[in-house]
Amino acid sequence: GSLAGEDKIYDAAFKQAGILRVEGVEEMFDLCRSLIYYPKIKGNKIGVVTNSGGPAVLATDKLEELGLEVPEPSESLKNILKEILPPHVSLGNPFDLLAYGSAETFASTCEIIAPEYDAIITIFVPTASMDSTVIARTLGRVKEKIKKPIFANFMAGRLVKEAIRELKKYGIPNYETGERCASIAYRVKKRNSV
Repeated sequence: GSLAGEDKIYDAAFKQAGILRVEGVEEMFDLCRSLIYYPKIKGNKIGVVTNSGGPAVLATDKLEELGLEVPEPSESLKNILKEILPPHVSLGNPFDLLAYGSAETFASTCEIIAPEYDAIITIFVPTASMDSTVIARTLGRVKEKIKKPIFANFMAGRLVKEAIRELKKYGIPNYETGERCASIAYRVKKRNSV
């Protein structure tokens, strides 16, 4: 009762003062790291590009829970994607490139979907056939072209250590999970309204 009421008062005071409220120290550091690169996200539409469906579904659920949109691409965008992606790849959002996704596939998918989305979350799970550092470098070049926020979740810790360094060189923050990417995208978007 009374604690919930006090919490609403704090929320209102923080909003009036332009303070972003976070859920803990970890989220505070995640947000600070992201705001260095992305002070704003213009809209609510988020595209999710991955080579692993499970983590992408979790990220998508989190985005929707937070009130961000994960809309399906337009038919014209699907037609463009059909020309470059293998037939077994999902043309919906999240865009699941499966374990076959190459650096070129990741890059071209992000580049092609960028006009319809305000930010992109990329989720990468290392496989034996993919060099995570090459994928990170390629995403960095895409970020420079599309001029929109890319939030990364390169999984598997030390296996992607060099790739995470490469992402950082290009100003792409990496987070431990796709859900953390979603939370930070939400916080950055929420900052626009503070």
